[in-house]
Amino acid sequence: GGRAPGLSAARFDRGHVPWAEACEKAGVGGLRAALSAFARLCLWHLLQPTVYLIALAVYWPQLGGWSHTLGALVGVREVLYVVACFMGLWTHPAYLLVDVRATLRGNGDDSLSDAIMYVLAPEKFVTMAALTGLLVDKASGEATAAIVYSLILVAIVHPLILAMTMLDVCGIAALVVAIVPAAPFPPALLVGYSLTALSAVAFILLLVDGGTLKLSAKAGRALRQELV
Repeated sequence: GGRAPGLSAARFDRGHVPWAEACEKAGVGGLRAALSAFARLCLWHLLQPTVYLIALAVYWPQLGGWSHTLGALVGVREVLYVVACFMGLWTHPAYLLVDVRATLRGNGDDSLSDAIMYVLAPEKFVTMAALTGLLVDKASGEATAAIVYSLILVAIVHPLILAMTMLDVCGIAALVVAIVPAAPFPPALLVGYSLTALSAVAFILLLVDGGTLKLSAKAGRALRQELV
């Protein structure tokens, strides 16, 4: 057989991705799939929040004022990320087999947006995957499931993602508070704040520029058709 196409992050936009389907698209199965998922869980998703939370606990006595408040808020964001990771293990383990290259090769207008979100704002992708994993695939054609899916998005997923974005903004504020004083700041916390700030900027830009990306993609296809 040919090379496996890989599991695109865009596939999760349609709801639940069965583990068997994820393994088939990723071209792995059995023990290899489990090991690959475990490695991504530990090294891609859990590493950064774990290091940040440990660093926050270690350096907490040295912090003060706004650093305590903002650092704690960023810590809440990291805890939510960890909870989403473990929740996803139960509701939607397929999220651990996503392939960035397969996402970029997608035919949809949102391929680039999906890839950027998965790489720069993985906590939001995992949160959405974990929550939507509770629902059946919209492609099944079951009207009730589609209605429930929409209600879950509006009532739970979107508000939670908005809350996480606001916590990301706290990371930007924490970074400013950390670098403005002349006194040196713990490097581990600076890295955590920087990653949180990057996630906030990337996600906000995706929200603002989503329409522009779609229009650009459509214009590019129209131009290619004209040239043909």
